[in-house]
Amino acid sequence: MLIGGVQGKLGLEQEHIRFLDKYCCCQPGLFLIELQIVLTRVLGLDKTLGIPNAGQIAYAKYGELARNYDDLFMKRGADLLEIEGRTYYNLPHTQKDISHYPQKRRAIHRKRLKLLSEMEDNLKKLIRHG
Repeated sequence: MLIGGVQGKLGLEQEHIRFLDKYCCCQPGLFLIELQIVLTRVLGLDKTLGIPNAGQIAYAKYGELARNYDDLFMKRGADLLEIEGRTYYNLPHTQKDISHYPQKRRAIHRKRLKLLSEMEDNLKKLIRHG
């Protein structure tokens, strides 16, 4: 699955951002990437790829971006992958071990993982019975 763009915070009111931070346990842009990774697995695909800054249409057209995709994908632990002469970020489908997070952030990380797992299970059930 190819991620061409992530809306994230742009255009959201501050109250919506706080709601997403509280109930999704991370920033909206990162949560959307996590959901795309879940969808990739549910659909039976093996890779989630992100288009780097230099490959974004807005960057090619205007020379600037509202979001730094390179930074966003790197925060998720992506590495670069070349396919047919084009470079993409290969987003891992695994999560970092809980011990890599500071002690005070582990509970929120567990909560986010639980939420994503429940969403993935629900999507799988929907597809099986849909």
